[in-house]
Amino acid sequence: MPDATWKELFGVSIALIEKSGLAKFNDGCFKAETCEAKFEKYWESRFHKEYGRYMVWILFEVGAENLAKAACVRAGIVKVSSKPRLHHYTQTYFKKLPDKASVNAKDLIALTEGYKELGRVRNRDAHSFRKGERQADFPLVEKQLVPAFNILVKTLFR
Repeated sequence: MPDATWKELFGVSIALIEKSGLAKFNDGCFKAETCEAKFEKYWESRFHKEYGRYMVWILFEVGAENLAKAACVRAGIVKVSSKPRLHHYTQTYFKKLPDKASVNAKDLIALTEGYKELGRVRNRDAHSFRKGERQADFPLVEKQLVPAFNILVKTLFR
């Protein structure tokens, strides 16, 4: 498999996550947007006044899934042509990262828990729009999700 494949998935991940306004990729790692007021203005002005927050969370979630796939493709755990669902990563694929990509036990727990939380948010967002629900998820980005992303980034460049 050519290297460009996982690199393209990674590039797509960065583009989607950055477009969401919830995090940026800089100096080899993701950094969460920590100012909620700035984020609120971002999605209202660039997407849609009422549904913009929902839209950016969808971008963020799809970017996160591409990042998981990029790391698993790079480690030889899945093929680019595969179509795994988010729960496949937390239940099966991430468990193979310690052997395939030197992920330690502590990082494996943080990665799995972060993506399980992402799965909860993604499942809700994929099935319905609920006004005001995503605002409560904003702190998760810095606390759990971006740290999980950065564990995957480390596996890509070992």
